[in-house]
Amino acid sequence: MPDMVHTQRGQQCSQRHHHLTLTPGRRVFAGVASPWNEAPPDEIEAFLARWQSSRWALKRSAYDGLHQLVMAAWYAQPRAWASIGYPGSPSLAV
Repeated sequence: MPDMVHTQRGQQCSQRHHHLTLTPGRRVFAGVASPWNEAPPDEIEAFLARWQSSRWALKRSAYDGLHQLVMAAWYAQPRAWASIGYPGSPSLAV
């Protein structure tokens, strides 16, 4: 059963990503007219704030998923570890 849940979540995430990459979906769902790489930071911040505090659970859930993904990607990088006082993985004697 857990594999089915993960598959469904992955499909939902993929669908949301797909909608946000296309211009009409990005305009309707995010309120961002420009392509992401050309969008002004304040426009992106406004979009994220709207989703974070939306009365629609789907938008809040999408924001949470995006936030978790970005945080996981950042903290998976060794250069981020010093900012949280993490010395790195322990070395194992073999």
